[in-house]
Amino acid sequence: MSASILDDLAIFFDDIPDFVRAELSGLMVTLAADAQLEHGASDYESAARAHFNAETRVGRIGDLIHAVAVFDVYFAMDHDARFAPRQSGSTKSNRAPGDTLARFAVRRDAIGLAQQMWQTLRDTTLSTAAIAAALVRPEPRHITAQ
Repeated sequence: MSASILDDLAIFFDDIPDFVRAELSGLMVTLAADAQLEHGASDYESAARAHFNAETRVGRIGDLIHAVAVFDVYFAMDHDARFAPRQSGSTKSNRAPGDTLARFAVRRDAIGLAQQMWQTLRDTTLSTAAIAAALVRPEPRHITAQ
């Protein structure tokens, strides 16, 4: 598998806003159900970064597919609905709907920026076709005697 496809994923992860990286880290670690989670690791970002450091080719393939799937799901969520005011009867404070959305405007903007960056990668170097091509083991070269 091409190292550059993993590098592209790691660079994306480094370049996204801190808030988005924290949410993606928590989601990756939670969905991985790793021993790190069982032992109460509180540093989700370090645990998520461990997904980019597998030692074997098969491990790197699995980690890449897992990360891409988690990122796709995260960016497919309706983040406006996440930050929308709670329904009546909620135990949360009774803020006006506009106040709630305004409080989360910076987060929504950060997610929107990261989502655009992710879509660009998914359309290019991290497209399904690019990932499939990276997973194909190159044929061994045979040296012919001359």
